[in-house]
Amino acid sequence: MNLKRGILERIRYRVYEVLDQMGQQSYDYQHVRTVERLSLDMAKRRGLNTEVAQAIALLHDMGRITENAVGKEHATVGSKLTYRWLTDYDVDEVTKLTIVDAVAKHNRKKQIDGPYDELIKDCDALAHKLEIGEYLPKYEQLRCEQAYKLFFKMVMKDFDEMDRIFKEKYVHLWSLLKDVDEESIDGKWVHNIRTEIRTLRAMIWLLKGYQSKDIKRLDAFLKEIFIDLELSRKLTVFRKSLKKAEMSPKFVKEVSNLIQDENKKMIKKIKKKLLGQEKAIQKVSFGLKSMSHHEAIALKYKIQEDINRDYVFLLKTVSIKDLKSLHKLRIFGKKFLYLAESGLVSFIDEDDGELYSNIHKTVGGLNDIRENKRLLKTLMKKKSISLKKKEMDRLLIYYEQETSRLKQEMKWMLFKMKKRFL
Repeated sequence: MNLKRGILERIRYRVYEVLDQMGQQSYDYQHVRTVERLSLDMAKRRGLNTEVAQAIALLHDMGRITENAVGKEHATVGSKLTYRWLTDYDVDEVTKLTIVDAVAKHNRKKQIDGPYDELIKDCDALAHKLEIGEYLPKYEQLRCEQAYKLFFKMVMKDFDEMDRIFKEKYVHLWSLLKDVDEESIDGKWVHNIRTEIRTLRAMIWLLKGYQSKDIKRLDAFLKEIFIDLELSRKLTVFRKSLKKAEMSPKFVKEVSNLIQDENKKMIKKIKKKLLGQEKAIQKVSFGLKSMSHHEAIALKYKIQEDINRDYVFLLKTVSIKDLKSLHKLRIFGKKFLYLAESGLVSFIDEDDGELYSNIHKTVGGLNDIRENKRLLKTLMKKKSISLKKKEMDRLLIYYEQETSRLKQEMKWMLFKMKKRFL
């Protein structure tokens, strides 16, 4: 894709023929100049074609300026005008459609589109910030905040250090599981164990394809323990939602009794599975193949690039209407959180970690509500609990209100994530 310098000058001359009639002190004259200057700078930073970026900047508001189109309509009108002008200058079809598309989309600031579409949106927002300051809409504010930031980057520890941390964490987990009893177990204990297991499994996942059979067997063992903890965790989250919805103490007590019964069963399962694993603890390591320092650096680079590519793919396919796709995105990002907390990776920009954390909490809340509804249905069917219709209605209303609130948060979070990483 290319735009000859001579064509860019002809476009600039034509645009300024219109702007000069308005006067150099007019808003439109100054706005177009600012957006073009910003677009040149931003295109260089992002490795985009500077002539194409400048052409988009010059043409982006011509629908409003020449045709008096207002609101959302001015971008559509401007794109049609842009198509006619570029056809006059015999611009190749690919370049022409790229410029036309960017002009058509430049006012859709809540969307994330292609690189040239995003460039004009960001530069338009940056110009608006200079013009109206603090009154900028929140989506444009975010664009201004993110426009000059680094793209997603993380730094991994050396493999020897990762191996040491892995062993320490596994020994610690083993100790917690071995010493558990009915008195020490509660919702916090279950949460901590699940976090420890997720961290270990994230470390194993990070080096997938480069590990021994022993480490794969260990991963299967950790997964089994994690599943054993699942019902206790679901019941605890369910009880917490009952308290927030102000359900009757009697009903909350019934669920608490179910948690106690489940914890007893869970301890027996875990103790049984620990038998025969004690010898294996002495051999625990990542099991990486012997490699030179150069090979280790190359592998780390490859892992980081693969992770970045996979995360970008998930962001491109995720939808607010598809909870399954949101959950996949959450699980992927959650692995980074656990790896960062364990010291195995660090983010060049701290905002990356904050974004992972926020989406983790928001999607987690939606997942919990869905699981709470399923659990409620199961418990009612088995007659494990008794719930009056009035209380049931109040609980369901609470869930619907929370779902609505979290989905609104999620729309904002997805925009932020896509703006940051795509």
